[in-house]
Amino acid sequence: PPLFAVEYLGDRYEDSSGSNVTTVYDSRIGNVSEYNYTVDTDTVVTSKIDPLPVTEDDIDDIISSPPAGAQPINSSPATVDAGEYEVSSSSDNLTDYTFDTTGGSVKLYVTGGSPLNIENVTVEGDNPVYVYAADPDIDDPGVNADGTDLFQLYTSNSSLTIEADYNGTVYAPNANVDIDTPSAGEVRGAVIADDVDLVNGEYYHDASLRQADVPEELNL
Repeated sequence: PPLFAVEYLGDRYEDSSGSNVTTVYDSRIGNVSEYNYTVDTDTVVTSKIDPLPVTEDDIDDIISSPPAGAQPINSSPATVDAGEYEVSSSSDNLTDYTFDTTGGSVKLYVTGGSPLNIENVTVEGDNPVYVYAADPDIDDPGVNADGTDLFQLYTSNSSLTIEADYNGTVYAPNANVDIDTPSAGEVRGAVIADDVDLVNGEYYHDASLRQADVPEELNL
C-alpha cells in the first residue's frame, strides 16, 4: 500500500477505550464532520505489516547526510522560502515559522542530539514541507496547513507526542506515538508508527494521502 495508507495502522492503533476503530475521511471530498466513515483497523489488516516500507534506519541515513547545499535556517520568527535547510536541534526549534512553498517544497534536516519542539508552524503554498528529525514533539499550537499532505514529519525516534491540533502526517516506524491534544483537539492526516495511542482528542485519517507526494530520497 502507499506510505500513508490506513492499512498500515492494523493493530498498531488504539484509542483510549481500547478500540481499534478510527474515523477515515477524504479531504478532497469535504469536511471531516460531514463526509467520513469508521474503520476497524484491526480487521482491515489483522496483524502488523512488518516492516513498514521505510524503516528508522532509512530515516537516520537521511538525517545523518544532509545535502551539501543545505542552508542554515533563519532564527524564528521567520518566513522560510522553498529550499533545503539544516536545522540544529541543539540551538533551534521549529517554533513560530511560516513556510512559503509557493516556489517549491521545503526540506528540513534536523541534526544534533537535542529534542526538537514543533510549535506554531504555518504552511503557505501548495508544495510540501518535509521534516527529518531524530527526536521531535508537536506542541500547542501545532501546525496549520491547508492540506494534510503539506507538512510531513519523518522521525526515527522510539517515541513522539502530539500535544496540539495538527494538520499533516507523521511517519515514525519505530515509535510509540501518543496523541494527547488539548480538549476537543484534532489530528487530521495520517500517523503511521509502530504503535499509535489516542489518549485525548480526535484522530481523523485522511484517505486522500494515498496519493500524497513523498520525497524522492525515500526511494519508494
